[in-house]
Amino acid sequence: MSLVADYDPVLMLKRLIEEAGTKALLVLPYVALVQEKVGWLRKVVQHVKILDRSLLPQGAQNGPWRRRADYGRIRVIGFYGGGKVRATWDDFDIGVCTLEKANALINTAIDDGSISNLRSVVLDELHMIDDDHRGYIFELIAAKLLCLGQQVQLIGMSATLPNLNLLAAWLNGHTYETRYRPVPIEEHLVYDGKVFLAGPNDGLGHTPSQLGSQDVTEGKTTPIRRIEKSAHKE
Repeated sequence: MSLVADYDPVLMLKRLIEEAGTKALLVLPYVALVQEKVGWLRKVVQHVKILDRSLLPQGAQNGPWRRRADYGRIRVIGFYGGGKVRATWDDFDIGVCTLEKANALINTAIDDGSISNLRSVVLDELHMIDDDHRGYIFELIAAKLLCLGQQVQLIGMSATLPNLNLLAAWLNGHTYETRYRPVPIEEHLVYDGKVFLAGPNDGLGHTPSQLGSQDVTEGKTTPIRRIEKSAHKE
């Protein structure tokens, strides 16, 4: 998932570079993820410039006009509840938003007619569409963008969605799935300071929920390592 997640900025930057003056949204479910992604994206785009001279005022190409300090740079702004930044649709090129903020931004842009500048929307953690409390916001965002009748690239990502084909059909998109894991997953059980390998490779055929204290106290399996007690009792 990390490789796929790193590819999202490439897709968004591609759309922004191809069409200067357009915008992209990265939608995440939690404030902590938004804050983390904003800092990371700013480092990614700090040396990327989009110089569209047509965006300058008339006559500015040859005159001594003072440009904005961030002219030509890609502006990454975070939108989340409780944030101190009071940015608007005109203040960013890439907006990193929580579900609620993304929905509000899209509503405002539709009302004032500026939604036509939106070119790419990444819906991360898409499995949260099944969430009882906030999942419907994912549906609202996607449904509105699909009904706009304009070229908005929708990118959905999830590591745990079982019905990818169903969602791809709804979003009129393509499905890309991989089961490759760069780091193998191992399950362990910790009991009385001893770490036991639990799962299909432990020789017992048990899952962690089935492997009980009786197995480890009676010596049916051997710990692979021990967690020593800390000398700092406080």
